Parts: sequence; C-alpha cells; structure tokens
Amino acid sequence: MKTLKITKIYRNTKDKEGNDLKTHDGRNYERVAIKTEEYGDKYISGFGNSRNKSWNIGDEVELEVEQSGEYLNFRMQPLAVKYKEFLDLRDRVLNLESRVAQLEGEDIGKKDASEKVFEDEPQAQDEEVPF
Repeated sequence: MKTLKITKIYRNTKDKEGNDLKTHDGRNYERVAIKTEEYGDKYISGFGNSRNKSWNIGDEVELEVEQSGEYLNFRMQPLAVKYKEFLDLRDRVLNLESRVAQLEGEDIGKKDASEKVFEDEPQAQDEEVPF
C-alpha cells in the first residue's frame, strides 16, 4: 500500500460511445481515474465505490497500484483488513488506558513529598499549642 496525493480526479459511468459502463456480468459501474504527485501525468484507474466517492483533489489516499499492460490500476485495501487494523489499534489504546489507570490508582493513596516530610515529625499536643 502506498499513500498517494491526488492532483486530478475523473469519474465516468459511460464509455466513449456514450453507453453505460458494464461489468462482464452486466452490472453498471463507475470508472475512477486519478493523477497523483507520485505518478505525475499517468492516470491510475479503478472502480468507483462508497469509499472513494468523496475523494477530492489534494486528498491523500492509501492504494495498491498495479501495472496492467500499459495501464496503471489501483486497488483499495479490503475493509476486513482496515477493520482488523482498527481493532488492533483499539485494543492497544484500551490496554494503555488500563495501564495508566492502574498506575494512577497506585499513586492515589500516596502523599506528595511535602506532606511526607511533616508526617514523620512528632505532633504537638493541644496543651502545647501557644495560641
């Protein structure tokens, strides 16, 4: 996977003759072609979907780019992989929160250094207090 910065984006649902773009099994689709800083004037093509619907010029996107003959094609990371990365990150955050809470819990009962100094000194009795 590479992080690429979009410099131009083109979307189309029609072929050169004006017909709807269709998959081999007859479903309509949207073609997305992007130019990026990393690939210069070369277009990188892929399928439009809900995940890339909001892409704009200047966006940084994470894609796998493959050479297919004279063309470059992009593929987005599968949602299952993204979800697993999210779960792993969430587990790390929860673990860190738990460790911080545990460390803070150990400190709750401790007195700060200034209180500790006076704790060891003998306490004056009420009758010894001059005022």
